[in-house]
Amino acid sequence: MRAFPRRAVVDDQGRILAQSPSLKEVLGYEPGELVGSSAFDLVHPEDLAAAREVLSRILAEPGRTHSTTLRVRHKSGQWRLVKSSSLALPDEAGQGAVVTHTHDLTERARSLAETRLQESIARVVLEADDREAAMEKILALACEATGWVLGEVWAPAAGGAALELRAAWSRERGPLDEFVSRSRSFSFSPGVGLPGKVWRDSRPVWIPDVTKDANFPRASIAREAGLQAAVGVPVPGEGRDAMVLCFYIREPRAEEDERLVTVISAAAAQLGEFLRRRTRCASSPRPSRAPRRWSW
Repeated sequence: MRAFPRRAVVDDQGRILAQSPSLKEVLGYEPGELVGSSAFDLVHPEDLAAAREVLSRILAEPGRTHSTTLRVRHKSGQWRLVKSSSLALPDEAGQGAVVTHTHDLTERARSLAETRLQESIARVVLEADDREAAMEKILALACEATGWVLGEVWAPAAGGAALELRAAWSRERGPLDEFVSRSRSFSFSPGVGLPGKVWRDSRPVWIPDVTKDANFPRASIAREAGLQAAVGVPVPGEGRDAMVLCFYIREPRAEEDERLVTVISAAAAQLGEFLRRRTRCASSPRPSRAPRRWSW
């Protein structure tokens, strides 16, 4: 048994029977904290069916190692991408228990996703002709790379005294569409709401749960849409280009994800550069064509 680098042992129903101290390095839980709970409770909803299928295959082939990659909830509430190698021990040795060794792939996956995000946004910045389309594409790329479900661009309204919703993109339809639609009736002056606070302070703002935040006027419709944690970052610029990007996810996040803020801030900087380039092009006079001179 000691030959196995065990991280956790589960029964044929996925109930955790034992966990090694090293599991804390991956998921943040203290030794013994998960014992008695279901391993499936830690699995991302979109990966749950695959996780159950893998367990069935493992139990059907005792002694054979099966590997799978899943998203699993860290104690902090964040999702970690892990690769698990699992083995069902013969009944006489392990009473049908499944031994799982888990390797954290999150940092590697995030680094790759961040690099791809920067490259994709750079292409958008270089190729886009339409301001609104570029905004929505950058929101989509950022959400797909980070896993957050909704992104918004807030920009100064006519007169420049408040922000209004200029563009939005969501990974899901239904409640999020309703949230975006109702958000278009809101405007935020400096310091009011997440967009207004970012706009006033010109720095990122993290909200662990918007439904419980006293300075989030859209709390009721966010609750209906199932949104909780949020982050807002400023888009560097002046006048109409001084915008705010906001992103949302469906679970609370008590601790600020500094790496995520850095990634989204980089996306905001790229958007700001695109907007400045557009402004310069629009304000630059077109060169007049010099009269043709003929030489004989």
